[in-house]
Amino acid sequence: METLDISDEGPIRVITLNRPEALNALNGQMTDDLADAFLEAGEAASVKVVLMTGAGKAFWAGADLKEMGNKTHQPKYGF
Repeated sequence: METLDISDEGPIRVITLNRPEALNALNGQMTDDLADAFLEAGEAASVKVVLMTGAGKAFWAGADLKEMGNKTHQPKYGF
């Protein structure tokens, strides 16, 4: 996935937000990637826990305000 790094450590699915240049701000692509990642984790019988972390110095800076001003992203799942 473009904005996430995903790995499994036994029953733990580790999802790393990977937009450190933007302090991991949530943009449209990350929204789609997270939705896909959560759906996949929910369908994986081996995954019991999802752990989220962020690359770089910030876990998550909130919404990407630059992209929100453009309103160019069409949500994949309606949110």
